[in-house]
Amino acid sequence: MDELLAEAGFLRRVARGLASDSSEADDLVQETFVAALEHPPHENRSIRGWLATVAANLSRNKRRERSRREHREHVAARAECFEDERVSQEKIELQRTLFELLLTLPAEQRTVVYLRYYEEQTPTAIAEQLGVPLKTVKSRHTRAMTSLRERLDARSGGDRRVWMEALLVPSSALRTGGTAGGVVAATIGGIAMKKLVLVAIAAVLAALAWFAIPHTAHVEPAAANAPSMPANLDERPAKPAPAMTQTPPTDREPVATTNKVSTGALEVHLSWSDGTLAANVGLEVQCESDPAPRDESSRAFSDASGVARFDKLFAGKVKLIPDLRERFEGEVEAGTTRTITHTFEKGEEVRGRVIDPAGAPVASAEIWCKGADWRCPDTIRTERCATDGTFRLRDVVQRARIDARAPHFRASSCFEVAKIAVGPSGSREIELILGESGGRVSGHVLDPDGTPLEHAMVLAGPRGWTNKEGTAGVEPQPGTVVTDKEGAFEIVEDLAPGKQPIYATAPGYPVWEGTVDVAAGTTASIEIRLEHSSRIEGRVIGLDDRPIAGIKVVASKETHGGWYFDMLPASKATSDEQGRFALDWLKPGECELNASDYMRPEVGRAQTKVVCIAGQTLNCDVHLERGNTISGHVQSKDGSPLAGWKVYSQGADFEDYWTPRQAKTDATGGFTLINLGPGNQNLIVRGPEFEPAPRAQAFRIPLGTKDVELVVEDANVARGTLRARIVDPSGHSLKDVEATMWKTGAIVGSFLDVDPGTGIVESQVQPGRYRIEVRRSMVTLLISDDFVVSENQITEAGDLTIGATGRAEVRITGLPTETTEFRISLEGPGRMESARLELDGGVWKSKDIASGRWFVTISAQSPNPPNRRGWRESEIWIRDGSVEITPGATGHFDLVVEPAHRMEFTFANSGEGMITIETQDAPGRITSFRTVGLSTQNGKSNIDLLLPVGRSSIVVRTIEGMSGKVEVDVEDNRKPHPPIEIPLH
Repeated sequence: MDELLAEAGFLRRVARGLASDSSEADDLVQETFVAALEHPPHENRSIRGWLATVAANLSRNKRRERSRREHREHVAARAECFEDERVSQEKIELQRTLFELLLTLPAEQRTVVYLRYYEEQTPTAIAEQLGVPLKTVKSRHTRAMTSLRERLDARSGGDRRVWMEALLVPSSALRTGGTAGGVVAATIGGIAMKKLVLVAIAAVLAALAWFAIPHTAHVEPAAANAPSMPANLDERPAKPAPAMTQTPPTDREPVATTNKVSTGALEVHLSWSDGTLAANVGLEVQCESDPAPRDESSRAFSDASGVARFDKLFAGKVKLIPDLRERFEGEVEAGTTRTITHTFEKGEEVRGRVIDPAGAPVASAEIWCKGADWRCPDTIRTERCATDGTFRLRDVVQRARIDARAPHFRASSCFEVAKIAVGPSGSREIELILGESGGRVSGHVLDPDGTPLEHAMVLAGPRGWTNKEGTAGVEPQPGTVVTDKEGAFEIVEDLAPGKQPIYATAPGYPVWEGTVDVAAGTTASIEIRLEHSSRIEGRVIGLDDRPIAGIKVVASKETHGGWYFDMLPASKATSDEQGRFALDWLKPGECELNASDYMRPEVGRAQTKVVCIAGQTLNCDVHLERGNTISGHVQSKDGSPLAGWKVYSQGADFEDYWTPRQAKTDATGGFTLINLGPGNQNLIVRGPEFEPAPRAQAFRIPLGTKDVELVVEDANVARGTLRARIVDPSGHSLKDVEATMWKTGAIVGSFLDVDPGTGIVESQVQPGRYRIEVRRSMVTLLISDDFVVSENQITEAGDLTIGATGRAEVRITGLPTETTEFRISLEGPGRMESARLELDGGVWKSKDIASGRWFVTISAQSPNPPNRRGWRESEIWIRDGSVEITPGATGHFDLVVEPAHRMEFTFANSGEGMITIETQDAPGRITSFRTVGLSTQNGKSNIDLLLPVGRSSIVVRTIEGMSGKVEVDVEDNRKPHPPIEIPLH
């Protein structure tokens, strides 16, 4: 009874849409409740859907009884005169026109109208008979009604009253209670008219209101035809503007059930890799047949016997996503409970402790992990800590991320398991330090009518995942909380004081976003009222102006040509065989649509903007386009075409960063890259099998180029093998390190699998010079010498021994007193490697870093920063800024700064904008080292360097293997100097 009463509001809205007045609606609600109590629905039925069906049946029975009764009274009564018993020739002609218009409708629309009004079938029955989704039936019906109304409007000069009066009957006739078809037949009298004509007339009359039972709101005739509006705000003149069709707001269920997909249940039995029962494991299930337009999932925790139970899952294939562990698949069978047994693969063990900022354990702490959707910045609770703050995670995958949260503290940093160091026990060990206290956030989530929403999802706080300098951690992402039966929620952790973003949504509703004012030591309360959703239906049109299937359409703002940064999952759809798609649960207002197929870049991409209105459906076609293009051929050095090779593009300048594009060569070696970003492009060729090292390259190719010739010099050269063993000083293998291999001159490396038992790494590569880099927890531990790999040969690199790390403590005198904040870093021995120094008691201290030579660099905060970070190289210099880090020791260094002068250099740069710069003093010692990215204009790159007074040498090396050197004499004055040219060879 409680479940039925909880749906009373929904049932009243249904009844008001079915009944002629409020008293009849109240009777209908009571009769439906009686029927529900006497013959309740099956447990696997949706209560709302079942109640709506029962109410509709009862209402239809009442109408039939009333019609039969009125017919008997009409026959028995004395004949009455209509106001006008003759029908004009004009009205007959209009009805014939309507019949002809009906026959001109597309076959699929005409079939739906025929079945609906001639056969008097329900929309559900039509969907079952035609074998299409119910939404398809509704959309075909809506399009048919819209077409008929628009054509009749056009025929009557835009005055709807003309054709309405021709179809409607006198008021005295309507008072007899006859149906539209019967009244028109009586009006026409003895004219022989096919039943289909009556159907057409009834259809147009019925089109003035929504015809499907789940859509219950009443629509007045004047609102039935919404004005058309352009879907593309950029006004694409070559394409017709899509029409908007209005439909009233809908009362949606938590998960759409209009498709009547059968449901079943799952019992998932989980075991650890050693065979013991896996209790308290969070598990999400995503159903492939879920009709929701967004990624929806069900979540449960395994009990003490390792069993996680799920009810009412959509039948068909499902994805099972356990927290921190590998995904697996299963299948749900309608009407039954299936059992799935799964044993986790052997993974990492993570042990740790959660402490507060003062170092004390936190009894109420929880471990949170990255959620199932890696595209959205959410985290979910996965483990509760013991009262002493300790926790243990078993069989964890290395790519998993964890952080800690507790009431009255801000969340800890987030760590990838692969970057957590292995302790003496063989487990990865970490202390998660909670942040200082802030303010709390709580509130309620309501539906558009003000009713509390259970199971709504709420996120609060900044996006997170930005790097924290000097550590392997990143800023935490917002934690996901779910509302209770009263729609209430409370964010687990504290948030930083100030305005914080907050997001909420629930199945059937668009994403809501806003801000909440957080104050330290208090709880901010917020009421969130979700909006009625909008809907978009349309087609995807290919480059050949024909509908295309298999194109993913997503309602999300695209960044840099292909990246999406939604806080909660966006609505998406895939076009069917007729190119049609439907997007639901959309937020009213401007909406950006993006269409593409990642596996078929050659079909093009589309982007358009539309304006959505709550409760309305917009019809919109999206047209795939080629955009900016570059084409050419790939061939071997003897001129033979290379088919099936990959060509990649990326912006030549950093400010023109764009999602890389790719194309595959055809039988002639030809390729066309489409939808390229702005600016010149760098092209990279790789073989049919992925290899990180480029096989051929071309730089700074202008957009629109059609004749690029890319020659692969080693196309027919066999690969060789590079093999090495990574060990510690005692000769033992290491499992917590990350190894990468780099070809000389390449900016893309490849990961190497390190065998945890032997420490051996092995990879087949093209002949050339390579080096191996080894890192642990964001720190480079080793950079090998270069190894030459020959064709069909095995190159044994031997043991690569990782030494112990060291630390640096640096005292710097002579820093300018007018600058209050400095950033002191060590530039690596490795590529793009740096380590931040922190000021502690007048000493700049590092954390553990790799042994070897480092170079001290100084940056100061500028009042007029040249970049968004607000930092620039300060105009001071350290004469001997190199420091040598000894394994297992802390090096102490005293450095003195002196004034420096800024000098500008220029050189021709045809490459990708990445160079290394070394500064050498007069004796030839390296005094500074850094790797930078450049912006190139008119084929030239400019850099400015700070140099001390005296003679210095500047050495520049590009990733294409070019280098140049120039010597300069810096005078002790401030007079400007023209840029100095550095020739490259």
